[in-house]
Amino acid sequence: MKAVSQSALICCVVLGWSMGCGGSTPPIEEEHEAPEILDSSQSAATVGPGGTVTFHLVARDVPDATLEFSWKAEVGTLGEPVTSGSESEVVWTAPKCVLVDAPRGVEATVTNNWGKTTRKTLAVSVTAAQCLSWQATGSMSVARTQHTATVLRSGKVLVTGGSNSGGSLASAELYDPATGSWTPTGSMSVARTNHTATLLSSGKVLVAGGDSSAALSSAEQYDPDTGLWTSAGGLVAKHTRHTASLLASNKVLVAGGVPGNGAAPNVELYDPVTNSWSVTGAMITGRSEHTATVLPSSRVVVAGGRDFRGKLVDAELYDPATGSWEGASSLYTARAGHTASLLASGKLLVEGGASNTAMLSSVEQYDPALRTWSEAGTMNLVRSNHTASVLASGHVVMVGGSSSSSDTASTELYDPGSRTWVKVADMSQARKLHTASLLPSGKVLVVGGLMGSSALATAELLDTDQLR
Repeated sequence: MKAVSQSALICCVVLGWSMGCGGSTPPIEEEHEAPEILDSSQSAATVGPGGTVTFHLVARDVPDATLEFSWKAEVGTLGEPVTSGSESEVVWTAPKCVLVDAPRGVEATVTNNWGKTTRKTLAVSVTAAQCLSWQATGSMSVARTQHTATVLRSGKVLVTGGSNSGGSLASAELYDPATGSWTPTGSMSVARTNHTATLLSSGKVLVAGGDSSAALSSAEQYDPDTGLWTSAGGLVAKHTRHTASLLASNKVLVAGGVPGNGAAPNVELYDPVTNSWSVTGAMITGRSEHTATVLPSSRVVVAGGRDFRGKLVDAELYDPATGSWEGASSLYTARAGHTASLLASGKLLVEGGASNTAMLSSVEQYDPALRTWSEAGTMNLVRSNHTASVLASGHVVMVGGSSSSSDTASTELYDPGSRTWVKVADMSQARKLHTASLLPSGKVLVVGGLMGSSALATAELLDTDQLR
């Protein structure tokens, strides 16, 4: 047997040859680079909403390499790419609804056999255009303001009570989105305005408090199957201009309001199982014309409002687990007659209203994790006694209200991503103290309200489908 020298043996071990010492040298793995993009082009640099742009890309790699192309767009839609060898082409369609002029990016990725990639973003500008519109729909049989509107499980909308020149109303009506028409349904046992209406987990609707020449402590429950009302017991205290919130337990939290003279801290719980009311922890500060929002944590944040001293800047949190309240950080600006919108992020947006000195266009955002407020831009218009609706797209739409010295028909949209406000189409009529309901179709139904000193029976629909 031929001897192998010690130095050769060490060499074999270190290099790990597979064919023995003195055999062929080990192969050296070739280092491959990413593909190279040679050329990119597009059929247009600027398009309008719904316009199309064809993007074309040419790349190269080592001979016999196979290239794969993929395309991605943040907004708009991409057609099926057409790829041949070292070239790829795709047609991009811009969104139908573009609220502000903005560049949009389409990203192309080229990958070779060895998983090496090269990316390139191609930009196109999309010009803004008015893409939201209001449509006329049927009018109620009775003009009313400071009423309630509740979307039922059937998709129909129940409108209850309110007032007009004849005083407070006990009547109720149903709106059918399929026909755009209204039909009367059973009347409440008590005429009331400034009350609340809450859709229960059973599909029934709880109406509580309000006023009819004086604050009320009565409550009623509407059954959509029969169109009839039954008693929902009596609240422990009188409440009007209060709030009502459906908790995770399916109980309803009624907070604050005006029981007589001044605002009260009274808080009560309605239990639909026992059809009864019970007292829970009182708020730190009595208030009316505030907002109350159930957070993802199941806590309820109450913000602003007014008491005998004027508009309030403070906020507080209710914990259903303990039945108690604790102070939250204060708003930047005292306000009442504002709106509150829970965003998809879990943060809370508070919009407009009136301070002790003027109507407001300012907007604030509450972060439940930090328990702090931050400024979130300003609306294009000061407004109070308006409505706010959170759309499926995540945008928030503000409608109508009082603005400066007159009521307004204006509508604007908030984009949480950019914290910007964009004015969109006006309603056909100015109105305040109306209701706005988000229908299953994505449209927003605005009903009644006041124009000047006259109650309205009219209703309008905002078509938001193109925002989806």
